[in-house]
Amino acid sequence: MKISGLVDGISSRAYKDGLIDASLSRLVDIITLPNELDQATLGNLIRSLYPAGKVSDAVVIKVVGGVGHGLSKPSFSVQAALLKWLIMIYDVLENQRILSQLYSALFNLLDTVAIRPQLCHVLSLITRRKHVRPFRIQMLMEVTRQAGNEPPLVGLMRVYKDYYPDVIVGDVTAGRASVFTV
Repeated sequence: MKISGLVDGISSRAYKDGLIDASLSRLVDIITLPNELDQATLGNLIRSLYPAGKVSDAVVIKVVGGVGHGLSKPSFSVQAALLKWLIMIYDVLENQRILSQLYSALFNLLDTVAIRPQLCHVLSLITRRKHVRPFRIQMLMEVTRQAGNEPPLVGLMRVYKDYYPDVIVGDVTAGRASVFTV
């Protein structure tokens, strides 16, 4: 049997019934761990990640662990799709605080241009006052300057400015930043 047939079967079943946590976990393993699957197949698998219930912390940790630099990490387009998936399922996480606990790991990837829009969106969803620290403000301002005021970065900077308007001054948050899109 061809792999495309298996993926189609998984997609059909997932769409119809959703995936229980164990199945989600196995599929995330397949997507995030080194494999021989092509981009289209991985994309189809990511689009098939329909949770049947709440998404466990273990699955979220696997997804975040699959994001970043390294030979054992999936391609940046797969990482971007996984971050998009996290955004879409944010409301059905078993424990939304898990992403808050992984904030540093996500924030430290802001210099990765290929996943920056999705990363900024995730960060803007989970940022709370406790996350906004002077060293993060400084790094975010520096990345924003280097990137030429990219809308996702400006959007995240606006979230930071909401928490500390007296610290973030200047025209960094001026202009039009498009609303994050999924």
